[in-house]
Amino acid sequence: ADVKMSGRARKAGKTWENSMDAITDILLGKDDFDEAYKFESLIANSENELKSLGAMFQKMKPAKDGNLEYIKDDLIGNSLETEAWISDLSGLGQSHIVQFIQNADEKEKESLLDHFAKLDQTYPGGIRSYIRNAQRLLANSRLGTNSFAGLKPVPPEGQKLQPDSKEHQKFSTIGVEEAGNAAFVIVAGGLGERLGYSGIKLALPMELVTSRCYLEVYIDHIKALQALKDNKTRIPVAIMTSDDTHKKTIELLKKHDNFGLDRSQITLMKQDKVPSLKNDKAHLVLSKNKAELQTKPHGHGDVHSLLYRTGLAKKWERQGIDWIVFFQDTNGLVFDGIISALGVSKSKKYAMNSIVVERRPGEPKGSICRLEPVEKKRGFSRFSAKPEKHAIVLNVEYNQLDALLKANGFKNGDQGVESKQNKTSSEDVKDSEEVSPRQVSPFPGNINAFVVDSKIYSTALEKTEGIMPEFVNPKYVSADDSRGPLAFKKPTRLECMMQDLPRIFPPEVAANRIGFTLLPRWMVCSSVKNNVVDAKKKMAKTGFPECPASGEADYYRRNRLLLQLIGVQVKVDPKVETYNGIQVSGGARIVLSPRFALTINDLKKKIPFPQHVHISDTSTLVLDGDVKILSLDLSGSLRVIAANGANVTIGEATLSEGSPLKVENAGHNTKIVGPNENVEEIFRIRGYTIACQKERVEKFDKPGEYLLAL
Repeated sequence: ADVKMSGRARKAGKTWENSMDAITDILLGKDDFDEAYKFESLIANSENELKSLGAMFQKMKPAKDGNLEYIKDDLIGNSLETEAWISDLSGLGQSHIVQFIQNADEKEKESLLDHFAKLDQTYPGGIRSYIRNAQRLLANSRLGTNSFAGLKPVPPEGQKLQPDSKEHQKFSTIGVEEAGNAAFVIVAGGLGERLGYSGIKLALPMELVTSRCYLEVYIDHIKALQALKDNKTRIPVAIMTSDDTHKKTIELLKKHDNFGLDRSQITLMKQDKVPSLKNDKAHLVLSKNKAELQTKPHGHGDVHSLLYRTGLAKKWERQGIDWIVFFQDTNGLVFDGIISALGVSKSKKYAMNSIVVERRPGEPKGSICRLEPVEKKRGFSRFSAKPEKHAIVLNVEYNQLDALLKANGFKNGDQGVESKQNKTSSEDVKDSEEVSPRQVSPFPGNINAFVVDSKIYSTALEKTEGIMPEFVNPKYVSADDSRGPLAFKKPTRLECMMQDLPRIFPPEVAANRIGFTLLPRWMVCSSVKNNVVDAKKKMAKTGFPECPASGEADYYRRNRLLLQLIGVQVKVDPKVETYNGIQVSGGARIVLSPRFALTINDLKKKIPFPQHVHISDTSTLVLDGDVKILSLDLSGSLRVIAANGANVTIGEATLSEGSPLKVENAGHNTKIVGPNENVEEIFRIRGYTIACQKERVEKFDKPGEYLLAL
């Protein structure tokens, strides 16, 4: 880092956090993109190292040339002694580790102890605390401790919205305004290996017509929201990465020039790993070469401690950010929910507002519940021995919900009530099976996307350092000797979840200012997390395969539904397509960029005479930019792209009759590919390719008024 700049920050009387900001700004100003990310990674990865670095700055003084010079050289403390490690590990039941250290050669010993020292710095309280926490939680797991003893679930309060209702329009309008005062956090620590994709999930194309990857889709929405605020607004974006994804995320951003965002808007925070555990005694696992410990991710709950350790949450609060939005890496529909949730949060003064969907009974999806203490009983958290003394609105995982309900008077456990939520107001959709009354849980389904109040959040982080309560989820093997260690089928680790955030809020906030925003699933949720084999099983069990093919099909279907909702002549579900045994909805492939329309309100303005717009079932339509459709008859492929300042009108229309733009060509077609065919991964994991036979492309690169007519 440039110490000259640090000296200026110090002489100006700025805080340590401002010095860190200034270093990053200087690096970005020097076009040193890699070094800026490396510096931010340092901040995120080692709190203890930063404390030493802070001590170093305090022991430096400005030199005559403006640089800083050392007062002392002995700034970094010595490593912990081997004897101390051996003594402490013996006392914590890690005799197998002690034996290895005692018998290892100097190189192996040094390597292992260096790894211990590194992990000791990154876990709050160090490795000793990690082992003790693991032993306690594993003991509770083996005893079958009731996770929520003394707590009664009650359906929570929140805002349910029907698309294009007056309330939905109102909250969307407010949400668009509030988005300019928000920061966005993308939790993206996973590779695409589970999907059969070797890259990071953020780089996976959401759909094949334009090949936009998930990160590009997210940033396009953020840029569109930013443009509506003013020319000076720069919405901040933080991305939580991991050892597996950090370098590839940097490469993706550099390759695409940050997808149009200013580099100073983006912060990467790399998540640390924690030691693996091989049995219920919390024995640590040596790696294959035995020179270091085997480690695993700690869970996405680490995002909160990273936002504390980097100082981002406090920085955003100082900058006037009102809201922080959290969401995961492969849900291309989430921004419809985010915009509405921001409006609801502002109106109802929620401290935390989860975006939720109706959940089918038994569906493997967490539920938002209000948990109230049963009178004269003390409830124990699944994460700690501390009783819950106050009501709290919290996510309950699906594998715990049924038992919790049965223990509290719900005779049939995780059962449902009839849903009256309609997909849209259109007749075609009303006749579909998805809108007929069906059984849904009274506890809405969590999609792991939520909005928090920045001030309340920052205050909570200052008190707790963003450390989330942990849990453990071991898979045991049978053992003849129950007195000895009970082994796991495969090593596990302690985990934490980002949606457990209410646990670190003050009791009055956790009980009274946590809500939800519920919208139809087709509008806000189509996660992509399963490979072909797992997707078929998931589809058979829940009806939601949650794979690349379904994610793409659901995006096109969402756009068909929105267009039909406002009156466009397009069928929503004209056919069912099957790829690798997975059924998805087929129909017109419609891509609506956020530059074209962010909300249904925008869509109505862009298509004022929807009765004059006809789209065939086999068509492909891409709209990007300031494009207004007065009339269109599409049977083929049409792509209209308008640069900033270009205003394009398609067709001519009056209230009584239209003179539509007619487009007819061969368009796009789909070719089925098998799981073992020699094609790119992005096609193989879907089960098809999309090829363009013929397409009409209209690009408008210069500002001006343009008309596409007959």
